[in-house]
Amino acid sequence: MRKRGITCRLATAAAFTSCSSNNWNSLIAQGFVQGDGAGVLGSYPQHVHICAEQRKRPCGLVFRAETHESSSCGGPTERNAISVNNSKNNTSSRASPPSRREFLYSCAAASIATMLVTREETDDAAAAADSWISLTSDGEYSNIPFSSRREYKHIILSNGLRVLLVHERGLERCSAALSIKGAGQFNDPPDLPGCAHLMEHTVLSSRPIGPPRAKWDRDFEDWLENYDGGSNGFTAAGKVCFHFTCPQPEVFPTALYKFAALFDQANVEAACRDEVILRREIRRIDAELDLSNDNTRAFYLLKNLANENHPFARFGAGNLHSLEGIPTADGINVSERLISFFDVHYNPSDSVLVVIGPDNVKTLERLVAPFSDKLSNRQSRVETANDDTLEEEGRDARRQRYPEPFRPSNYTQTILVKANEESSRQDEKVDLLSLEWALDIDYDEVESAKRIITAPAIGFIISQILGRQGPGSLNSFLLRRQWVPPGLRGKARISFPVDVARFQVMRLQIGLTTEGFANRSAVIAAVFSCLKGISTMSPPNQPFLLPRELVSQYMTIAYLHGYILAPRPSDAVELAVDAQTFGLDGQGVGVLGSWPIFPPPDDRAGVEEVSRAVRSVLTRITDPTRTIAIITARRQSIMNFVGGLVDPSLPPLGSPQWKRERLTDAQYYVENVASLDRLVVAPMLWALSKFEGDELGPPFLNPLVPARIRPARPVMERTSVDGTSRVYYLDGAGEDRIWREFITQIGSGSATSWQDRSMATLVGDRWKLYQALQAPGRSDASTLPLPIISPEPSCRCSFVLQLLSSRPREANVRQAARSQLWLLSFDDDIVDLAELGAPAGLAYDLSFNEYGLRICFRGLSQTLPSYARRFSRRLVQHHARIVEGSVAIGSATKRVAVSQARRLQGSPLRKRQIIGNLITSSSLDAASEGLYFLNSCEGGLGFAQGDILPNEAIQLCKELKSIFSKVATENYRVPLQPNLKEILAPKPYWKPKTSSP
Repeated sequence: MRKRGITCRLATAAAFTSCSSNNWNSLIAQGFVQGDGAGVLGSYPQHVHICAEQRKRPCGLVFRAETHESSSCGGPTERNAISVNNSKNNTSSRASPPSRREFLYSCAAASIATMLVTREETDDAAAAADSWISLTSDGEYSNIPFSSRREYKHIILSNGLRVLLVHERGLERCSAALSIKGAGQFNDPPDLPGCAHLMEHTVLSSRPIGPPRAKWDRDFEDWLENYDGGSNGFTAAGKVCFHFTCPQPEVFPTALYKFAALFDQANVEAACRDEVILRREIRRIDAELDLSNDNTRAFYLLKNLANENHPFARFGAGNLHSLEGIPTADGINVSERLISFFDVHYNPSDSVLVVIGPDNVKTLERLVAPFSDKLSNRQSRVETANDDTLEEEGRDARRQRYPEPFRPSNYTQTILVKANEESSRQDEKVDLLSLEWALDIDYDEVESAKRIITAPAIGFIISQILGRQGPGSLNSFLLRRQWVPPGLRGKARISFPVDVARFQVMRLQIGLTTEGFANRSAVIAAVFSCLKGISTMSPPNQPFLLPRELVSQYMTIAYLHGYILAPRPSDAVELAVDAQTFGLDGQGVGVLGSWPIFPPPDDRAGVEEVSRAVRSVLTRITDPTRTIAIITARRQSIMNFVGGLVDPSLPPLGSPQWKRERLTDAQYYVENVASLDRLVVAPMLWALSKFEGDELGPPFLNPLVPARIRPARPVMERTSVDGTSRVYYLDGAGEDRIWREFITQIGSGSATSWQDRSMATLVGDRWKLYQALQAPGRSDASTLPLPIISPEPSCRCSFVLQLLSSRPREANVRQAARSQLWLLSFDDDIVDLAELGAPAGLAYDLSFNEYGLRICFRGLSQTLPSYARRFSRRLVQHHARIVEGSVAIGSATKRVAVSQARRLQGSPLRKRQIIGNLITSSSLDAASEGLYFLNSCEGGLGFAQGDILPNEAIQLCKELKSIFSKVATENYRVPLQPNLKEILAPKPYWKPKTSSP
């Protein structure tokens, strides 16, 4: 990584995780994993391709308010339906993209749907659908994420460089990335560690030496900054990647030309021989390494434990000493070594260039022409000279076989002293347990008929086992004993600081409390016990082979969060690195409807491949002799520790038994606990589980995760000349699919839009149901704000239930305080259901307003109704659970309530009164106020949005009405009737945060 004037951390671990600002945090929190490049789940959500006809007619139905181009569908009509025409007379001329699954399943809405239009009106409705949906010739429509925004094309230049051209509509920043496999830290010469990193810096500093018109007076990075662009690079273990962004499309062609010039071999050789450039870049590299960072210290401690003959043991980052001091003393010519490194390792046939721009792919193809003679010309020399020696030498340099990285030995635990403890924030003052394993998964020698299953994909499956919630889970077991902190810090997280073919480092991290550090051996034993518990689900002759249904469900979760609900398409860096592992054809990057990270969950052969790969890794990591345990602990935890249940006391920090890591000078101590797991810890865990009734158990199927994700159901709107509109949905399956009208009843007053229509008479007295579509380009549409996903139709939906009551508006300070305590305590009580629904993308929001209580649900149309019913029943029963003692309102809940009260708008006096009542109110007071509120509810307002059909919305609203009517009384006056926009306007605060991007 190259930064001028500042210190930045070297990408020795996960080279990049650029999607962390959106859906990445939620993936991490659920046990989703990160890694070095090609295996990052969720980082590379979409690799799709559309043809020219599709670009003219993209899928128009969206569940977000965006403007899209029009598409067409047509065919013969009948009086009671708009049927999809599969014949040659269909007026739609677009190409038919392949589909991996049946598009639409039958629904039960036909019995209540009616059609009130004539043949002519039906024809008008079909014509009006042009701006809403895109049907293919076989009656299906495209729901591939971001397929309406992007077009991909794969070409190979004359020098063997593979290029992926990406045309994207509405692009704000053009970008390009070039990844080179076999030019990373593992390819460093043994006597010049950091050579690959210095090569990266030198390439970014090169300038043309050709004709005067091609000369530059400054670096590419300096020139790009004048146009608000930026460039950089990173050197990982097995690859190097260069990339840049440019917000001005008119400058992009020049930027690509200058970017290509960086890789001209003559220019690079001139930069390698420039002493000024070398001295400057070596000092920049030296400034990047932050030895005070705890992650860096733990990483280099792990490298210190590695086999010295393995490239992982080398100092791949490099510094002033390794790149200037030692070479000067040993007479090593760094310039010539760099030139040789570029010649051997910067091979165009091992490289992938990705270009993303607003121009069409033909224009982009012309723009990448300068790359056809760039990078090393070694291959052309080999072909010209027919020199088998040079060819074999280059092949061996690019493909390495590694020795055993860590020699098996008796299990030990290493305690690493935490750095900069005084400057840590209060919420960071936890200790950290890291368990590391070396894997040897080969990505290169995979049969063409099989998918590449990467280490991060396997790590995701394992993280779902270790990170699950509920009874029998590892997190529940550790939380009950207060060995881990609550929240994300106490949950098991898996990452891959090194991920190359034939060598990966898998890391499991868990935050520890002071009590957890005192019982660290027991925590580690609990992890092993949880992993070994999987064998109870496996066949006797195939230990650790997970049931196919369970693996398929975990793959569905990954597919949902990493592909369907991804908030953005893959950027250039992600695509360039991903293509090095999965390729650019077949099931790789840039293929229609393909997500190469995982096979489709309904691919039986793919599920079996994943199961076998997971079994192989589980067999390895459950062997303690292959496990490296590092506990990064605060000095306070070490000094206060006098011995735990099984862990003996530690020597003083000033004792010579504490060693120093040679590079970071970090202090560490190695504990030999080989016999503790067998003789003490395992029996202790068994006794604790029997005594406290919380035994570690195997994983189980999540009932809220569908076995198969259903594609979105297409919907269209017909607008007549008088301004009225009707909405239709596609009902049925196969050739029997027909368009039916949404059943509607006009509410009070004039109806000016679809959002003004309600189905009140179908739900019941004092209950109304509205159903809305987020129509593209409609600014007047009343809709609920939802997290951003692709503009194509998806199976996501939302449902809002507004319980109508006058009590919140008329409440005094005592009632307001107690009702808020009741609501916050319900958040604590419902956490089990919330965590069960999070993997399925389900979330909720609960808040009082002047009209009563607003409950928002978001998730998949297949499982949201079940989630909403369970949630509502728990809410109705919550006051009883408080009274019987099943739920307690503790000090933590009151602190949250007080903090919220301080942010309320209003008079300071009322705030103080509310805070005083929050502090003095008891659990029974809160339960009583919650029951009073439920009694006061006199009606409700429902709002359905997204992929939820009328009969489904009506049925759900009726069921929720039945649940809440059981506690409502007739002793309260009818509350105010809110405007729909007032209910939907406040943005929901979705809980849990891990449910989706």
